[in-house]
Amino acid sequence: MLIFPTFSKGFFISYTFAGATDAIDGTVARKTGTVSKFGSKLDSAADLFFFLSMIAKLFTKIVAALPKPVVWILVGILVLRISYYIYFGVTQHRFVSNHIYLNKATGFLAFFTPYLLQTAAFTPYAVLMCLIMVSSLVVDTRINILQKNAQ
Repeated sequence: MLIFPTFSKGFFISYTFAGATDAIDGTVARKTGTVSKFGSKLDSAADLFFFLSMIAKLFTKIVAALPKPVVWILVGILVLRISYYIYFGVTQHRFVSNHIYLNKATGFLAFFTPYLLQTAAFTPYAVLMCLIMVSSLVVDTRINILQKNAQ
């Protein structure tokens, strides 16, 4: 998707394909008995790469489409999430992203961003996504703090 012009047919085809394959890989692994810790970590890293690629491709368009307060909230959430990864990476020496429903909901909602970005529904959609992202970050952080304390 990175090589195609934004909102082009090639962009949407590659974007949709990447999202669809990401959505089914865990189900396929479970059904075929090929689930592994490495696969789970690889999936989390691939999710992060896909999300960062989407942000890199769409950031200026997202900023232009949203009211400035929503942009600042979104940027704040992204900074907190990146800080979260760095902090737990340094303190626990591993990539930390739990497979919780709120993280899955965040990814699910983020996936539809390019499809809704040029519509009137995008601003309320982005606000909803921000609320879920904050909730996800709080729960994810709590899980990792409790895991660290239990060790």
